[in-house]
Amino acid sequence: MHKIIASHKGELIGLNLEKPAEFRPVQLVDANESYITVRTENGPLVHYSMRYVISVSEGQFSLYAGVMKKNKRATLLVQVYQFVVYSGGGSVGVGIAF
Repeated sequence: MHKIIASHKGELIGLNLEKPAEFRPVQLVDANESYITVRTENGPLVHYSMRYVISVSEGQFSLYAGVMKKNKRATLLVQVYQFVVYSGGGSVGVGIAF
């Protein structure tokens, strides 16, 4: 799977950064058999272990870029595992492990 992701290095891809079913545009900086590195719209680099990559989809995708912004196009969607953490207050939170 890392070879498919690496073939899109430098491109805008879709990644579910904060919510499991919501893909946001990020720039793919690097990918190898151990991890992927992306740059978010705000600039910080985010690193994901390849073991948390659930699926990869290639095609033409329109990604929500934010309120009052034009949607962005991507040719790759990467879905990563989102940890669900019980908060003890009757609700469930979603977190990301690095």
